[in-house]
Amino acid sequence: MIRLAVAALFVTVLAGCGPVAGGSAIATGPYRLPPTTGPIALYATTIPVGRELGEVEAHAWGEDGTVENLVPVLAQKTAQIGGNAVKIESVRADFRIVDRPQVETYYYPCGWRTCASTRVYPAAEEVMVVTMRGRAYKTEAPPQ
Repeated sequence: MIRLAVAALFVTVLAGCGPVAGGSAIATGPYRLPPTTGPIALYATTIPVGRELGEVEAHAWGEDGTVENLVPVLAQKTAQIGGNAVKIESVRADFRIVDRPQVETYYYPCGWRTCASTRVYPAAEEVMVVTMRGRAYKTEAPPQ
């Protein structure tokens, strides 16, 4: 029974090792549009001409915290609130201490043979969290 519980915990830990990019979108203006399909224009230095729909955010930690992983999430969140353009306003990185379960297998003598056991304990780890924030817009001209 204990081995089954440890195996279930180990599978849960492994399942959490995939890409960890996420995000959110908040419609702040009076416009409520259906989700957009198609390309999303990306602006970094100029403000697109159109209606501002809301704020979008993408974040990831560790090795997943790259621009290549965050831009698609930002575009997806823009499309969710009906936008076809996003103006990136900030990219920020900060460091946080998180507790992660550490799984350890150890061996010990028991009678005439060697037995194995597994223990799980929390281990503090410092991770970098990268956050990209922007504003979603609906422009009249479709993105190129």
